[in-house]
Amino acid sequence: MSIIGARLYTDKELEATAKMQKQNFESVSFPTFGSVQRAVSYESFTSSLIKSQASFLLVKPTLPENKTLGEGNTVGKREASDVEKAGRGK
Repeated sequence: MSIIGARLYTDKELEATAKMQKQNFESVSFPTFGSVQRAVSYESFTSSLIKSQASFLLVKPTLPENKTLGEGNTVGKREASDVEKAGRGK
């Protein structure tokens, strides 16, 4: 439950996803991670019980960060750099 509740999906995001599904799939609607999160973390009996009796076990919800994949000094970039350096040394 903590992993599901870790990333906070706002009402605005959930509405945008529902609108996108309606535009693309008409009457067919698929459950999204945000809708499952809302059902499990906020609307179920178990979630209210855990929040009232064992809230110390839960991860605090966070807002999304605007990051792109591959930023920073990753292992893959270091290995590519090492391979490139080794190729120049021959």
